[in-house]
Amino acid sequence: IPSSSLAYQDVGHLQNVRYVNGSDTASIKRLILQYGSVSVPLCVNLKKYYSKSTGAYYCNNNTGTNHQLTIVGWDDDYSTANFTSGIRPSKKGAWIAKNSYGEDFGNDGYIYISYQDNSLNHQKKSTADSDSLVFAYDMENSDNYSHNYQYDGSASCTYMPIPSGSSLSNVFTVSGNPNGQEKLKAVSFALASKNIQYAIQIYKNPTAGDPTSGIAVLDRAQSGVTTYCGYYTIPLNTEIVFNQGDRFSVRIVGKGSSEHRPW
Repeated sequence: IPSSSLAYQDVGHLQNVRYVNGSDTASIKRLILQYGSVSVPLCVNLKKYYSKSTGAYYCNNNTGTNHQLTIVGWDDDYSTANFTSGIRPSKKGAWIAKNSYGEDFGNDGYIYISYQDNSLNHQKKSTADSDSLVFAYDMENSDNYSHNYQYDGSASCTYMPIPSGSSLSNVFTVSGNPNGQEKLKAVSFALASKNIQYAIQIYKNPTAGDPTSGIAVLDRAQSGVTTYCGYYTIPLNTEIVFNQGDRFSVRIVGKGSSEHRPW
């Protein structure tokens, strides 16, 4: 069992996660340009769907997934003739993907996945089904924040619908710097819907059961709008100083049909 001390030897912090459906070609391209790569699910059956001579891959069955790869680019003119004879897509174009099988696999470790691959374009059964979701991860060096207050720690396997105009709140007790102070620098939340307008307010020392009963710390709620579905870390325009033992609540009001994942 690894030593518990390893939990604090962090090199990077995950700040944001963006995700789109595997059939959303335009958004996937934008995410690659913005983040450099995306992680994608795939149904891998090399004997049936893979052309060893060209490194081309196309699954023509609407099936589940069993493998994860990293897409780093694309070729809109990639010919259908490169794919396995008898199992070829109807349109040209392919993703350039880095696999985990080593440099001896494919073209120095890279393969071409058809835009029409059915396992990548697999239609999810619900918002919580990640079979066809393509993820982009945004990391920062681990010296950005010292403490993370949260209750979640889940695998994002559940979600709840939130009507437009409703709010989310959590209450925390400051305890990360004994006999000292801490600055609240950022707030995080996760949404399973895109294009959501949000407003963040912080309350100091709320009473039990009412997160908005404390003193509103921000002169004006900090607002913004999301783009993709995913996990967001929002740096606060005004950093808030708390003493040890202070209680504070974070309230987020959203406008637009949304689903919240308790990450």
